[in-house]
Amino acid sequence: LISLAKAEIEKIYLSDVENRALWVDDGWKYLSGGIRGILLYRKNEKEYLAFERNCTWQSKDSCAVIEADSSSLYMICRCCGSRFKWDGSVLKQPATMYLKQYATELNTNNVLLIYN
Repeated sequence: LISLAKAEIEKIYLSDVENRALWVDDGWKYLSGGIRGILLYRKNEKEYLAFERNCTWQSKDSCAVIEADSSSLYMICRCCGSRFKWDGSVLKQPATMYLKQYATELNTNNVLLIYN
């Protein structure tokens, strides 16, 4: 068996004031890392989801960047109009593939690790 090491992308100190958007359920924040950045979403106190901001439809287009919609009900690519649920699945086409999701791990010190 080959063991693959986790490649840490980001380390987020959740108690830091600059991360206050993540103190409440359904809160989100943009992070650096990944191809076009990462959108980090708090599902609940113990579960955080991290998505690549590169849209899965015509991903090479420079405008293919996922954003949280102003309603915070879904994620959207303003380039193609695709919408994604907060689990990364497609809500509205033309995209047909889930967003790339990164692994997350919350440690006992309230530090969130994001892995590739």
